[in-house]
Amino acid sequence: MSPIPLSLLCLSLAAAPVVLAQGTAIPLPEKPGGIGRPAADRATWDRIASTPEGAKAVANATPFLSKPPVPFDAALYQEYYRNGNRTRFQDHNGKRWQRLRALTLAECVEGKSRFVPAIVATVDSLCADPSWCLPAHDSNGWIFKGNKPYADLVVAASGFDMATMLCLLDDRLPVATKTLARREIARRLTGPALEQIRGGDPDFYRSRHWWSRANHNWNAVCTAGAVGAILLTEPDRATREAAVRWAEGNMKTFLSGFAADGYCSEGIGYWGYGFGHFAVLSELVCRHTNGAVDWLASDRVRQIVAATCGQEITAGIHPCFADAGLNSRPSGLVVHYLASRGIWPGRADRSTAAVLASAGTLYDGMLFAFPFRTSDKPASPTLLPSHTWLKDAGVYIGRPAPGGDFAVAFKGGNNAEHHNHNDVGTTMVYHRGQALLCDPGAMVYTAETFSKDRYRFPVMASYGHSAPVVDGLFQVAGNKARGNVLKTSFSDAADRISIDLRSCYPVKDLTRLERDWTYRRGNAASLTIDDRFASGRAIPFESALIALGAWCQLPSGELAVTGPNQAAVTVKIEASGPVATELTKIINPGRPTVFRLGIRLSNPAKDGWIRTVIAPADPAAAKQAKPVTITREAPAKLDVAGAK
Repeated sequence: MSPIPLSLLCLSLAAAPVVLAQGTAIPLPEKPGGIGRPAADRATWDRIASTPEGAKAVANATPFLSKPPVPFDAALYQEYYRNGNRTRFQDHNGKRWQRLRALTLAECVEGKSRFVPAIVATVDSLCADPSWCLPAHDSNGWIFKGNKPYADLVVAASGFDMATMLCLLDDRLPVATKTLARREIARRLTGPALEQIRGGDPDFYRSRHWWSRANHNWNAVCTAGAVGAILLTEPDRATREAAVRWAEGNMKTFLSGFAADGYCSEGIGYWGYGFGHFAVLSELVCRHTNGAVDWLASDRVRQIVAATCGQEITAGIHPCFADAGLNSRPSGLVVHYLASRGIWPGRADRSTAAVLASAGTLYDGMLFAFPFRTSDKPASPTLLPSHTWLKDAGVYIGRPAPGGDFAVAFKGGNNAEHHNHNDVGTTMVYHRGQALLCDPGAMVYTAETFSKDRYRFPVMASYGHSAPVVDGLFQVAGNKARGNVLKTSFSDAADRISIDLRSCYPVKDLTRLERDWTYRRGNAASLTIDDRFASGRAIPFESALIALGAWCQLPSGELAVTGPNQAAVTVKIEASGPVATELTKIINPGRPTVFRLGIRLSNPAKDGWIRTVIAPADPAAAKQAKPVTITREAPAKLDVAGAK
C-alpha cells in the first residue's frame, strides 16, 4: 500500500482529542466477554481450518502434545539483577506464553478438544509462576519475592491473552482451570488496576503504575491489557464502565505524546507497539459498546496515521530514528486493520486466517481478524509526494524524481524525545533501496540501556550519529538541546532546511552552529550537508557520517560507500581549511556494525565550515574502489556522555 501525500491527508485536520463517550453511561453489555469467535463457532473456524494457515496452526501446536510445559526459570529471572542481561529470561518466558497462544489457536481451528489437556497443563504452569512481570520492571525483585503485584507491559499482555483464551475456550475447559486462570488474572492484573481506579493505595500505584500518566507506549500497552482483561472477565457492568472511563483519560494522555504533526518520536517499531495497542483497545471498546464509542474515529488519529504514512522513503522503507531496527517498518498487522477501517490508505489485503497467523498475541489476532466494523470506502492510495516535512518533529523525507533511486531522510527534533538518542542532525541516505548512510537504530536492551549511562553507549550518543563534535564535546540530552529551524524551502528540483544546533552542545563562547541540508533531485541528484560554526575562541571542530555500507576510495580519489544491489554513493569533502579523517568501527552487539567517518578540521579555529556532498556513484567505478583502512574500534562505552 502506498501512502497518500501527507499534505493532502492532513489538510484541515485539527489535533482533536480522542473521541470520548458522551453522556453519563457507557452502553456496555450485561455480561463480560466478547472477543473474536469462540471455538464453539464451528462455521467460522472450519473455514479457517481449510486454509494453509489453519493447517499450519494445528501443525505448530501438535509437538506440544507430547512435551510438558517448560517451568519458570528463577535463575534466569535473577540473572538480570546480577549482570543486567534482559534477553535470556525474556526469550525463555516468551516461548512459554507462546505455547499457550499456539495451543489455544490450534484448538479453535481443530475444535476436537485434543489440545485441551496441554492447555490445562500450560495454564497450571504459568499460574504457578512467582511473577508475570519482567525482571527489568520488577524493582529489586519485589513481585518475585512475593510482595503485592502490579502490572507492567508483559503482565498486561499475558493477563489479556489468558483472558482471551478463557473466552475462546469457555465451553471446553475444566471448571478448575477456568477458576485458576481467573483468580491469577485478577490477582496479578485486573485487581491491581481496579484498586487503582477505585483510589486504593494511591502512593503504591502512583509509583508502580506510573504508566497510566505516561504519554508513550507503556500507557497504551498496559491500559489495553488491564482494561481488555477487565472487559473479558469482570462480571459487574458498573465496574467495567469505570474501567472504560479510566481508559478514556489514559488514552488522551497517550495521544498527547505524539508531536503536534502526528510524529511518533519513539521510532517506527514502537509506533506499531504503542499505537497498535491503542487500536486494540479502541476496537474492543467499540465492539463492547456496539459502536457507540469509537476512539479511532477522530482527526487526531488520522493525523498520526498520516505522519506515519508520510515517512515512507521508498517502497517499504522507513527511517530508523530513535529505538528502531535498521529495517523497521509499520506493523503489517496494524496497517491491515487500519486499512480495513478506511484509516490507512489502500485496501486491507490479508485474509482472516493470515491475520491470525501473523498475530503476536491472541487478543490482537482476534480483534484484528474479526473487527466490529469495516469501511466500504477505503482511503485511496496515491503516489508518494516529493517530500514529507514534519515541522513540529523536525523530520524530513526527500524522495527522488520519477525514475530516480537516491533518497534521503534527516531530523532535527530535540534530545528529550521518547526512546531518545542524542541525534539532532542525524542523516540517512538511500541508493537503490539500500541504506548506505544510516542512523544506527536501537541497541539490544540491558539494565544500562535506560540508566544514567545511556548516552555513554556510542549508538545512543551523538558520536554514533551523523552529527558534529564541537570543542571535543558531543551533544547533551534534554529538552533544551534541539535543532531550531532557521529556514526551509521546497520545490520539485530541490529542498533546503537549515537548523541552529548551538543548544545541543555545552560549548562556552559558541556564537554560531548551523547545519544546512540541500537535497537535489533529477540527473544531478545529491545531498549537501553544510556545517558552519563561530566561537569567541579557537576550538576544534569535526563533522561525521555514519555508514552501514563499506567505506572505500574510488580511482578518482573520492570517498564512497558501497552496499548490496550495486548501491553506492560518493562523498566529497570541502572545508574552510585542511581536514583529517578517521574511520572508526562501532560495534553494536546483536545489531549490525556501523562505520563512522570523522571529518575534523586539522587546526582549531574561531570560525569555519565543513561541507560534505553525497551523490549516487557510478556502479562501474564503485567496482574498482579500494577499502578504506579502519583507524580504530570505538569503545563499548564513551568515557563521558557529553565529551569526546
